[in-house]
Amino acid sequence: LRLSTFLFFLLAASAGCGVYAAAEPFVGDLWLGPDYLLGTSVVGACVANLFLMMLSTPISMAMGVSGLFEQERNLAVISAILNMLLSVGMVKRWGIFGVLAGTFVAYLVQMCYRIYAFYRYCIDRSGRSYVVELMQYLLLGIAELALVRMIAQAVYGRGGILRFFLLCLVSAGLPLALNLIVYCKSQRLRSMFALVFGKMLRLRGGSKKMRSR
Repeated sequence: LRLSTFLFFLLAASAGCGVYAAAEPFVGDLWLGPDYLLGTSVVGACVANLFLMMLSTPISMAMGVSGLFEQERNLAVISAILNMLLSVGMVKRWGIFGVLAGTFVAYLVQMCYRIYAFYRYCIDRSGRSYVVELMQYLLLGIAELALVRMIAQAVYGRGGILRFFLLCLVSAGLPLALNLIVYCKSQRLRSMFALVFGKMLRLRGGSKKMRSR
């Protein structure tokens, strides 16, 4: 679970920072025009939902294979009702941002309950250390988002399709590079590389056997 969560964090940080930096230039300059921009707060809420959804995918998959179907059924109903109530309640005051905020809270409730249920009923131990890791990922993701926001305008400059692709490359690649540097000595990164390269070697070996036949 922790290894898959780390992998999804790497993907979520790159995807979230890339979307945050490229959304407004794409909509305002390359596609529809500045009149259709939704604002930084709405884009930030979209990125927050994307990040949380990707980060909660491993615990969701773990719940799916653990046999806790009754808890998942109840959670789906509760989170749907909560999402609807919060979104309807906040849309009048904050518009689209209120709807996205309601969705974020529903995602957060789902994630917290799944962590509790998985560690309580499947593993039978505390999930505190897993929550601490998630908080570390969240804080690191926020820091990387702030860094990308500072350099995005300098990279994009006067605009243009080439600078837009450069912006996408930098905003998505920089968080990945920083995360690899931060976790370069961690067991999680070494285990992930061993798993990925091990599968690649097995696939290569299998393809060679097929060609030899």
